[in-house]
Amino acid sequence: DPIDRDRFTHTLLEQLGGLGLTKESLDARVEDLGYQRKREKEKKAVEGLLKAVGKDLDAGEPGAAIDRLGEGLQSLRAVRGADLLHPATYTGWLDTMRTAPAALRTGYASLDRITRIPQAAVTLVAGRPGHGKTTVMYNLLLSMAEVYPRKRFLFFTYEEPSEHILTKLLNSLLGEDLTHLYHEYDEASNNYAYLKAYLRSGRADVPVVEAGKEKLRGFMDSQRIQVVDGNYSVEDLDGILTGEVKKGPELGAVFLDYIQRMSTSRQTQDKRTEIAHISDQVLQIAKRTGLPLILGAQINRDAGKEHAGAKVKKPALDNLKEAGNLEEDANLVLSVYNESREKDPPDGESWGRVVDLELCTLKNRDGEPNAKAVLSFDRWTGVVKDKAQTW
Repeated sequence: DPIDRDRFTHTLLEQLGGLGLTKESLDARVEDLGYQRKREKEKKAVEGLLKAVGKDLDAGEPGAAIDRLGEGLQSLRAVRGADLLHPATYTGWLDTMRTAPAALRTGYASLDRITRIPQAAVTLVAGRPGHGKTTVMYNLLLSMAEVYPRKRFLFFTYEEPSEHILTKLLNSLLGEDLTHLYHEYDEASNNYAYLKAYLRSGRADVPVVEAGKEKLRGFMDSQRIQVVDGNYSVEDLDGILTGEVKKGPELGAVFLDYIQRMSTSRQTQDKRTEIAHISDQVLQIAKRTGLPLILGAQINRDAGKEHAGAKVKKPALDNLKEAGNLEEDANLVLSVYNESREKDPPDGESWGRVVDLELCTLKNRDGEPNAKAVLSFDRWTGVVKDKAQTW
């Protein structure tokens, strides 16, 4: 009787509360026992049906066996189905909404005004080669690590070695023009090349670089930022992230650059079906772990739509339909468009050091689609900022 059960549970918890027994653990055990008993009941019912079908076959009545099997399966499915339907309750809905984590801010005011990074879901950062997809992702990593100082973030790089990504993170953390130091190395034609040569030489005598190294070291030693370049399959990723969510501090978000480079242990007939399977698995990982998964996705160079009658093509949601189920599985799709990569600079001029990056919500289940945020990208330092900010 439900009343007797509640009284028994209350008394049991009172008597054994000192041993660490909680209502949650008791409910979990009851649910587990109920599931085991249900499976045992189903097993016996199936065994009984097969035994009866076997008797029909032994009696030389295959038609009767088929009829009995069909009727029996229908009856078993009806019994099982009665336990499968669990509609949402009003109280349960309110409890879920009260405890559901809020979407994450990116730290970019212009971007946060139009969208946030959804929890337990997939976000795609999509762009053509050279338009700054990876640049946006590692700047998001740094920005979100600053916004959420008690969370840690993982960055899986499938395209570049981890040392390259870490050097780019260092360049962004510095945010300094190092042009006056380029003469120290023949190969130093930009900040990134200078930092690679500087680190390779083992030097530690440039204060601004050393300060940036210490800041990056703080992120890495505390494991608040972890950059990983192992060629993990989506099945490996499932196991890794399932384990990571149990560690502290709380895992804030996971970046994967980029999904078309990921592999699977499952045999697929072609690249399209492989990506579709990987995309579905990544979505299931996000839902099961509750993590925001931020995936880079590459769009073909020729893909896009005509813009204002010009030959310049901006990314469109249809471009992702060529790559499995990426668009269908994502809650949020952010396109990255760098006009300077598509057009020649004005006559007699160059694009200069700072260029615009246009981010557009091609898909936004929790907000307005096709909303735009324009960020500024310093090509020398690799820093992406809100356009209103000064350099």
